[in-house]
Amino acid sequence: MGIFMDINTLWNLRAQEFYRKMLRYYSIIGANVVYFFLVIGSIFIYYFNLFLQWIPSQISVEVILSLFITFFLMRTNIRTFVKRADILFLLALEVKLKSYFIKSLVYSFVIDVIKMLSLITVLLSLFLQTTNINLPSLF
Repeated sequence: MGIFMDINTLWNLRAQEFYRKMLRYYSIIGANVVYFFLVIGSIFIYYFNLFLQWIPSQISVEVILSLFITFFLMRTNIRTFVKRADILFLLALEVKLKSYFIKSLVYSFVIDVIKMLSLITVLLSLFLQTTNINLPSLF
């Protein structure tokens, strides 16, 4: 790395460093996590199916689901990959950091969309079970 680095290169290096660090943590935890998620996921699916059969039709599921989704949307994080020393060393490049932060916003948006689609996929079965709407007419 030279003394003059492109801002996009800096963002890519920071993202790669973050994922290397996360991969190290996941490799320490290892395959036990995969088995743990399989077991917990299977238990969740079983009891969620029982919950869907138990839920009375008088309960307003739309309000409950909207509260879940609202709470989930309020907890969005923006990952910028900024380090403590950047306050001092990148201050001179403040004008040129627009593309860096735009990439960070796009990255955070994509991660949040993936999380939201996962949540909606789980909650969609609850919604379809309690309403008289079928999936094709919903879309």
